[in-house]
Amino acid sequence: GSFFPIYLISGFSSGVVTSLNYAQRLNQIPEQLVISQMSSVLGIKLNELNAKKQYHEINRILLEVTSSTLFIIVPFTFLFLLYSDKLVEIVYLRGSFDIRSVKSTALFLKYLGLSIPFIVLNAFYSRVFIALQKMKLAFYSGLVVNILFLFMIYLFVKFFGAVGYPIAIATYLGFSVLIF
Repeated sequence: GSFFPIYLISGFSSGVVTSLNYAQRLNQIPEQLVISQMSSVLGIKLNELNAKKQYHEINRILLEVTSSTLFIIVPFTFLFLLYSDKLVEIVYLRGSFDIRSVKSTALFLKYLGLSIPFIVLNAFYSRVFIALQKMKLAFYSGLVVNILFLFMIYLFVKFFGAVGYPIAIATYLGFSVLIF
């Protein structure tokens, strides 16, 4: 599944895969700094509460942590959406990384940024599945969602070009939140 998008995108002009990789690295900053940290702590707390069968407390903690994390994370979405050109220019514009590369990377970053709130929700819902030991349900729902994702990637890249990949990611993550 991770090679399929690269296969589709590699058929476009040279440098598109590199631009995508650079945009993905910038998009992962909020995930690595905030989401993974919050998710790890949340997972421990949810496991403790599930062991004590305190389901109302699980719900309360999940809602509280989700809303506070989204409060921190959503500005990154707007930052990437509104200022992707400037961010990419500041971080990468040097050496052989020219204005054309900035524009291409910024376009990917703009659409990848839309996925950040959904990454929060998916990470936290995954922790709920693990804490409640609903692995079979998580497996089958994940299987359905990932098959849908591969199909969406194909369609979106076919209709929107290379930028269809980050649009497919944001759409896929939105659907997976609804399914989970």
